[in-house]
Amino acid sequence: KLVEKFRDSMGDSLHVMLIDRHIVYIFPATGMPITDYGPALVDEYRAARLPVSLEVFLVDDYGFRVIGELER
Repeated sequence: KLVEKFRDSMGDSLHVMLIDRHIVYIFPATGMPITDYGPALVDEYRAARLPVSLEVFLVDDYGFRVIGELER
């Protein structure tokens, strides 16, 4: 249902990062490179009280899968 919720504003596929148990970043999978945000998100992960992952998930109508990992 995540894609349905954001389809109108972000398109049919999303890049999702679960930095902290309480912080989730969602970007459109096309048109907006997340590489510009990578270093800042890694810093946020390192400072997080409850860090989860640096993995980048692609979420679309077929489900979700890991497509990469953020790095500094």
